[in-house]
Amino acid sequence: MMNGILRIQTYRPRQSAPVEGVTVVITGSGFTAHRITDAEGNAEDVAICAPACALSLDENNTTTLPYAVCSLMARKPGYRTVRIQGILFFAWQVTLARPEMIPDTEEGKDIANPPVFIPTHALFAGNGGSGPTPTEHCTGSRVLDRVIVPKNITVHLGRPAASARNVTVSFRDYIANVASSEVYPTWPIEALKANIHCQISLALNRIYTEWYPSKGYTFNITNSTSYDQYYVHGRTVFEVMVRITDDIFNTYLRKRGTVNPYYSEYCDGKSVTCPGLKQWGTVTLANNGRSDLQILRY
Repeated sequence: MMNGILRIQTYRPRQSAPVEGVTVVITGSGFTAHRITDAEGNAEDVAICAPACALSLDENNTTTLPYAVCSLMARKPGYRTVRIQGILFFAWQVTLARPEMIPDTEEGKDIANPPVFIPTHALFAGNGGSGPTPTEHCTGSRVLDRVIVPKNITVHLGRPAASARNVTVSFRDYIANVASSEVYPTWPIEALKANIHCQISLALNRIYTEWYPSKGYTFNITNSTSYDQYYVHGRTVFEVMVRITDDIFNTYLRKRGTVNPYYSEYCDGKSVTCPGLKQWGTVTLANNGRSDLQILRY
């Protein structure tokens, strides 16, 4: 067993300001740890035993979880308690927890405050990947006149017609969340970059074509893998995904001779096959020395 790291940063809504003095309780298999955040909203890192990296690099491993799991509770008088269940830890990787501390007001006392639940990782569960490439065309009048990398994106937490919440988050946070939900942080950097390029381009395609607004919806994209790509609102993310996203969030894929971001369909290539990028295949290609762009052109 090797250690993964939990790094905690507590903020007010939309990361507008850090919150000092938050008591954070982390509970896992056979351990409980306590931390208190400082004036910058940071707490001392928590080291957590995690399975060997080899398990998350083996595409044939479908029986042994390649990560450890724990839960977190963050509380402070005057704020709503935050609970996150199912936090994932991989060997040698940093998991970032950023509990959003919402003031506990009289007006909000009747608003539900359910815990955030992070499900089994999509690669292990075999339920990730993107929706298929659209076969219909959007109405031309609804296509934007230029490609815009937005500051924020509005995500519908369900299938398009489902009665579900819309949440607006920063585009960078959205991509880091999708990447953390779709692939393992232990993978070679070039493999991760290739996957994140696809996730960025798919999201920008939905925005550029105004795919959902043109159909009367009030959001940019869904979190359903039957239509778009995986997003778990409020989940913890992996530091490596944040770092790569910050480097490449304003780049996207396009076909030669076109300007629009390419709808870059992808799947794991094991439990599901598709005509687009194979997630596990990116690991093999990266291990063979190919760069992210070479992987995408393969």
